[in-house]
Amino acid sequence: MKFSSLLRFGLLVALAAGAHAQGAATSLTVEYVSAHPELWPKQVITKGPAQVTLRPSGGAPTTVTLPAGQLMKVVAVEGATVQLEYQGAAVTLPASQTDLLAGAASNQVRIAAASRPVAPPPAAAGAAAPGNVPPVAGGPAGPIQNPLGAFLRDGLIGFRGDSVAPQSGAGLVGKRFIALYFATRSDDACRAFTPRLAQFYGTHRRDSEKFEVIFVPTDRSAKEMAYHVREMQMPWLAVDYDQREVIGRLRQQFGGSDVPNLVVVDERGRVVVSSYEGNKFVGAEKAMEQFGHLLDQS
Repeated sequence: MKFSSLLRFGLLVALAAGAHAQGAATSLTVEYVSAHPELWPKQVITKGPAQVTLRPSGGAPTTVTLPAGQLMKVVAVEGATVQLEYQGAAVTLPASQTDLLAGAASNQVRIAAASRPVAPPPAAAGAAAPGNVPPVAGGPAGPIQNPLGAFLRDGLIGFRGDSVAPQSGAGLVGKRFIALYFATRSDDACRAFTPRLAQFYGTHRRDSEKFEVIFVPTDRSAKEMAYHVREMQMPWLAVDYDQREVIGRLRQQFGGSDVPNLVVVDERGRVVVSSYEGNKFVGAEKAMEQFGHLLDQS
């Protein structure tokens, strides 16, 4: 249920953006995606349990069952199948057993939007100055209803006292910005950046009604993730490691292959700050600085 809800959210965001981008109206099929490598997502996740044959280089093939929500690197899309890499071995799956088309739809919107010149709308009376943050959805007409926040309100944990325990995310639905923080304990750059982000978080608590940070773990196990949260004494909420389908979708929709990665999503589902500029990773430090400016302007 939760995975399908986030999938619908991602597709709604893509469709909303695509309505204003050239070429985004193309109806995607697996055959079309296969013929257009620029649409191939970097990663896909399984929709349900899938039995596959692993073909390691120089080793004997073995058969394993992958769980729903398994994240894998895309090597190629051929016909109705996806060629993948899993634990260093080659894997082939029917495209229908993965979220290939959702990832391709996101790429189609991104490519179309990037190819279209963006001109500022004519200034209207009372309009915000160029560079200022757009008006908050809801505003005087009603409270913010953040769809990503509504989705993430369950299945969260947090560091309280000396332990990691389930925490309510009910307040996320009213946040203007949700910052997704992708990191792993085993990465030295993450271990160096997390305290900097915690300092930023404390400094900007005056803006706590506007934003929240959600840690999206890329750790290798639930135990390692729990130790990571405790060791860093993360003051924000985190997606429970057991929510593998949710984590996989967040990584596919908003993440990337590099960590630490900070991505800020607004109440309309738009990425307004990212550690990436196009396909170039510019780092979480720069994204955090941009986020600070955004909070100051809003």
